[in-house]
Amino acid sequence: MRQFVGLFLGLLFLIVVSPTTWGVGSIQLDREFGGKGAGHGVFGKDIRIHVDAEGNIYVSDAEAKLVQKLSVAGEFLFQIPGDPTTNTLFQKPGDVCTDGEGNIYVTDYTAKHLEGTENPRIYIFTPCIYQFDSQGELINTFFIEDVRVRPKTVLPVKLMIDESGQSAYAIQPKYYDRSLRVAWSPEGFLYVLDIQRSVIHKLDADGTEIKRFGRYGAGAGDMDEPADLALDAQGNVWIADTKNHRVVKYSADGQFLLNVGRKGRGKAEFVEPQAIAVTNNGLVLVKDSSEFTRALYKSPIYGPTQTGVDEAGSRSYFFASRPRSMDRTDLATNDLATRLRVLEEAEYLRYLEETEGEKAEEDIERKTQRLRNTLYHHVIERVQLLDSNGRYRDRVLYRIDKQDVEEHDLAFIALDNAGHIYLRDESEFTIRRYRMNGFAMQKSALNAVYSTRAENGENQFIEDYEDIDFDPDVNDEENLFGWRQRLLLNYDLSERWGLSLQNQTIYNERDNRFVTPPKPEDSYTYSDEGWDNILDFNLRYVTNPNPYRYKELNLYAQRMDGQTDGGSEAILSDRNRQRSEGTGDSQSYVLGLNWDIFRNTNFALEFMNLDPDRTARNYTRTFYDVSGDLHEQFRSSSRAKVWAAELTVSF
Repeated sequence: MRQFVGLFLGLLFLIVVSPTTWGVGSIQLDREFGGKGAGHGVFGKDIRIHVDAEGNIYVSDAEAKLVQKLSVAGEFLFQIPGDPTTNTLFQKPGDVCTDGEGNIYVTDYTAKHLEGTENPRIYIFTPCIYQFDSQGELINTFFIEDVRVRPKTVLPVKLMIDESGQSAYAIQPKYYDRSLRVAWSPEGFLYVLDIQRSVIHKLDADGTEIKRFGRYGAGAGDMDEPADLALDAQGNVWIADTKNHRVVKYSADGQFLLNVGRKGRGKAEFVEPQAIAVTNNGLVLVKDSSEFTRALYKSPIYGPTQTGVDEAGSRSYFFASRPRSMDRTDLATNDLATRLRVLEEAEYLRYLEETEGEKAEEDIERKTQRLRNTLYHHVIERVQLLDSNGRYRDRVLYRIDKQDVEEHDLAFIALDNAGHIYLRDESEFTIRRYRMNGFAMQKSALNAVYSTRAENGENQFIEDYEDIDFDPDVNDEENLFGWRQRLLLNYDLSERWGLSLQNQTIYNERDNRFVTPPKPEDSYTYSDEGWDNILDFNLRYVTNPNPYRYKELNLYAQRMDGQTDGGSEAILSDRNRQRSEGTGDSQSYVLGLNWDIFRNTNFALEFMNLDPDRTARNYTRTFYDVSGDLHEQFRSSSRAKVWAAELTVSF
């Protein structure tokens, strides 16, 4: 037994005190800038961010059709174009990057004149990259498709007015306004990721394509809706391959080097990676779309108190709650009618936003009610760190409190090569920049719920036996007081590790007055008071957070202590000196393991040291007769040590 307890406590100590067990970093707010508007340091809804080697911030704003340059501190420097009301160069500016000389590259789409068409002139809309100098003056326009020749197929056209004011025709091929991503290499090449076509273009300084590589697919070196690209110091190209749930690495010449990861939420596993960056010290940062939700919902924590009443509803001299064996339903979190779990709610919430009609209103009402009944709710997101060979090194977590007025609508927006994480306030349009830290105890990772309840009651019972008068033969009075408090602390050690501690204290007090008018010397008072303290500890590890294959491991411990004191005495003590005294105590503990071995298989192991075993207390009673002399003493106690194992398999 002692070896088991020592092993259990040692395991808990090793897990709790050793941060290397999970090696999770955190983030710290560095600065906040921006706001809602159009230009001069404020932005619209649809933006992209780039940070140059000096730390200057570039923001492309698709709605305002401009690009802004901000200082390291987030202060406005200039914008392109300077006056967007008179200069409408941009159609829908997208991704931004800069080269070593400070030139600025912005993705967009435009109408390109087809050579050889003059009367009328024919234009074709196509994706492009604008090149500006360090002061925002336009230098050149690069196209990633050859639009110098006429199309080989018949295409519909639209009538337009060109820049000279003449009538012309415009061709709008499918996906002419598709998104591009751009990055500048140390060797002086511009790499362009065509998301729609899963192709990477390598351009020289003049915009001439010298290499094209990559293709759609799921094989080695293939891509499926890639979301982002980044270049390391050697010119290697790193791609966030979204739909293949991985990262792809190519050489500077477009040779496939390796695939990193697979679909999952473990180390070097991804769920739709959406952003990638390479830091100055060579680490590869990957932000994927996985979210780990922690939520605790209100419930009737305490039903009507049964102060002074035992489980059968009858009066009991020692009524305080007796220790119970503890199974999964007794865990601290389940005691609040819920289980702290990793929930995948993103799809459900998205459904609520997109659904229309009466059903949507009903769902939104349920969602609103659920929010009102939520004690706490926050979402954990992560950025993983890989080395140059794609090996997992570390991860950084950040939490968004969905009930905080200032934080509830923060959303990820970008990474930079200095290791910063950028989150955007979707309501105020401000941008927060965070720097990555090592492991540290974070206040935001701790959630606490405290509840207290007091109850006071008065009962009276009058009975008149079958006689010729209506004078009462019994007149009993009872005063009851009960008080409970509960404190739940839950700390998220990581997106999978969770530690919860709950303490519950129960206090009950009762005063009775039993009066028999025909024989007043038999009237007496009885009072007792009792308390229980229950301490629950639970360490949880989610072995598989997939909601359809959810599995977790719980190690838990429970300590239960209690004390009760009571006694009675005659009301007319000068006639009747009969009295009684009683005291009782309890000390029990439970240790257990609850493990989802497989999705449909659960194993539970529990050791219970119950003192007492079947009663509310180990108690002692002393009775004195009508003369005040010792009449009787009584003592009762019970103890039990129980091992229990349970295997549950669902079919």
